[in-house]
Amino acid sequence: MEELTQKQQQFYDSLVSFFQNHLRLPSHREAAELNDFKSPNSSVQYHRALVKKGYLKKDGPENYTFQSPMDV
Repeated sequence: MEELTQKQQQFYDSLVSFFQNHLRLPSHREAAELNDFKSPNSSVQYHRALVKKGYLKKDGPENYTFQSPMDV
């Protein structure tokens, strides 16, 4: 897996934390709110980057899962 930038790591950590509390990944809107983004589109871009770097995998049109169960 490619190394994440500091902002990507913060975003990824917010996904892990949300998952541990809710047993699901946040929606794009929820992820945007968690990370103080102005638009859910920013969340979409971060999700795409995490898929490209191998940290998430896309499991449907708007569904993502963790690539490694070790992260949760």
